[in-house]
Amino acid sequence: MTDRHPAAHHPPARAAAGPAARLARLAAVLLLAVAAACAGGDADPQWRSWSDMTPQQVLATQLLLQGTVRGRDDIVVLAVGGGADLEAREPESGQTALMIAAREGHAEIAVILLAAGADPDAIDRDGRTALMQAAAHGYAGVADVLLAGGADAERRDPRFGYTPLMMAALLGHVDVIAALMDGGADGEAASAAEDAGEGATPLILAAGSAAPAAPQAVAELLVRGVAAGRARSDGVDALMAATVAGNAGVAGLLLGEGADPSSRAADGATALGLAAAAGDDGLVDLLLEAGADPDGRAGDGRTPLMLAAWHGRTGAAARLLTGGADVDAIAERNGWTALMLAANRGNEDMVRLLLDAGADSSITARDGMTARRAAEIVDSDSVASLLPETGG
Repeated sequence: MTDRHPAAHHPPARAAAGPAARLARLAAVLLLAVAAACAGGDADPQWRSWSDMTPQQVLATQLLLQGTVRGRDDIVVLAVGGGADLEAREPESGQTALMIAAREGHAEIAVILLAAGADPDAIDRDGRTALMQAAAHGYAGVADVLLAGGADAERRDPRFGYTPLMMAALLGHVDVIAALMDGGADGEAASAAEDAGEGATPLILAAGSAAPAAPQAVAELLVRGVAAGRARSDGVDALMAATVAGNAGVAGLLLGEGADPSSRAADGATALGLAAAAGDDGLVDLLLEAGADPDGRAGDGRTPLMLAAWHGRTGAAARLLTGGADVDAIAERNGWTALMLAANRGNEDMVRLLLDAGADSSITARDGMTARRAAEIVDSDSVASLLPETGG
């Protein structure tokens, strides 16, 4: 069986010494390791748990684990036939042979182990199953084998409440997403982590992913009918997650599938405001073309233009102005304008842009602030010189 993931390719074993000779040498080394680990009262608890095994079973089990790590299905078959404990744990990781096979991408060995009766849903010390290992490491072929062997696709890791599909989506493993969805995984399941990310779906995780294949992962989920508009408990949906991550390609896919360009998070943030603050001109263009409100205010009452002005994003500001943003909109909290914010940052280019767009430099905020005064209090003489001496 060939795994879909390129990392699953393993070079053939060197044929120098015969299999019997290699196996004998490996057995000798493992017998010494077993004897050393079992000696004395300070033995590792993973080894002490094997105290009921016969020496032959201990050896067979160690051969099983080592053979799995090395991708040697011949050794695994020999170990299984020799009475190896399929649920014994690798001391370093606390993982069973099946988990190791999933971690290393050995689909053929996973077939052997499942056929021999290995538990597909056993968990390691972190609460992760073999299917989670395959999903996290990008091994679609192993995922296929595990699902066919009865692995639970909805089992969640205890730390983040992620299913295998969520892990694959976050890491951009497109082939694993396909394998899991083919195997019946729930594409609308939401994470159970008790933090700001609670309720994240596979699509939200993929949209906000830094993985190079994030657009392909999102496309795979969308093609399979996953809804584009679901949001986390904090109101962040896939479009906003893509905006925060700067994934313009993902945002375009989501907008094409009907994502709301003017959706907002629980704190009032909008995708357009986030894109403007980050200076992501491409995203600003996409959102405006899709109908985002150019004056949609964030939770603190600032418009996208104000956010662009404060952060010095002249490209985004120019696009917002072209898109119909109100150059003289007043912040709800203090009555400041985008011009005041730009002046207070000493940003001459931004001030010129706003003035050219017709910004009114005579507006006075509730605290008596004018654009000129905002420049003077930060000692920006070059900006102050662009503004009149007095305000309204």
